[in-house]
Amino acid sequence: LLGGLRRPAFVPVAAVVAACAVLIASPGARDAVADFLGFEEVRITPEPPGDRVVGGELGLGERVSLSESQSLAGFEVLVPEALGPPDELYFDEHVADGQVALVYRARPGLPGTSHRRVGAVITQFSALFDRPVYQKSVQFDTTITEVRVNGNRGYYVDQPHQLVYIEPGGESGVHLSRLSAASLIWEQDGVLIRLESELSLQESLQIAQSMS
Repeated sequence: LLGGLRRPAFVPVAAVVAACAVLIASPGARDAVADFLGFEEVRITPEPPGDRVVGGELGLGERVSLSESQSLAGFEVLVPEALGPPDELYFDEHVADGQVALVYRARPGLPGTSHRRVGAVITQFSALFDRPVYQKSVQFDTTITEVRVNGNRGYYVDQPHQLVYIEPGGESGVHLSRLSAASLIWEQDGVLIRLESELSLQESLQIAQSMS
């Protein structure tokens, strides 16, 4: 009876692991092992790296398209020419009158942050600095450098922080850093823009200046 069996009734775990390794390595071997195990077809479909969402865990709101963000925000959403179109884009209705967030994956020239697959996050919403309160909201070892961005005042903050702002209606709000990274923050046409990344001040300014 044993000699008449066409294949074993079970396969040891080690053999299955070895078979899986062969399946990945060689399409021809894949078919042979699949036939041995009694499967008509075996397909291994790796997830394309470009399709993986990287900003979903940052709590940035609902994922939207660029055209959707423009209509939802009520202001012109700026995209930096230096970085190109964002890999992901989000809208959060709970920040001021609505916040748009551009998310860029880490890549050469744009190193990973505390969220290693994220290279940069650029948030934009209608508001102005509350400068006196804002300066009190950072840690004692934080350095704030005042800068000019496209003719507008801005600040480069080298540590995670809270951003205290004034909404168009006069109400104040607090916006937390999304990444454990430095930030370049500036006002532009009634919109607060914050670039969070591991880039230097000069590198951040180059990106910001391409958003005019």
